[in-house]
Amino acid sequence: NKDNIFAMVCIPWKDLFQRPQHLATQISNKNYTFLYAENYGSDLSLKRMDNIIFIHNTMLDFLPNHIAKKIIIIEPSTDGFYTYEKILKYKSKGYKIIYDYIDDFDEKILGENNSAIQLNVFKNLEKIDHDKITVTAKRLYNQLLQRFPKEKLVLVPNAVNIENFINIPSS
Repeated sequence: NKDNIFAMVCIPWKDLFQRPQHLATQISNKNYTFLYAENYGSDLSLKRMDNIIFIHNTMLDFLPNHIAKKIIIIEPSTDGFYTYEKILKYKSKGYKIIYDYIDDFDEKILGENNSAIQLNVFKNLEKIDHDKITVTAKRLYNQLLQRFPKEKLVLVPNAVNIENFINIPSS
């Protein structure tokens, strides 16, 4: 549905060009609007690059419900921004949420505080009831296959196939 708007809270655009930037670029190239919400000290001004609109992460909390229902949030498993409570709040506003399971949880890589937040979300995936779960590796896919029906899971290696993110059922 071209009325859908994708959103992701992630690393600043200028720092690196990784999975979030690839997703934003490829989804926006399909003529979808992508809200790229930066969560590390970004300013509150709006910027735009083609179909990508750069916003501050707090703006997602204040969108009216009729707009929230059009938004599909891509929630990276490696970002501590998305607490269990925040995800439930977004779901209650009508946001659709794709959980993007990128890597194992390792405190050495993620940091103690982030890994505790992320692990709490991971342990509660069934309660959150994500609209779709994307997984970057076969081993991670098989791990989640023990918890979810395969219709909910999509294997999307780091070389992103954008169609896997776009084709989620509308409510």
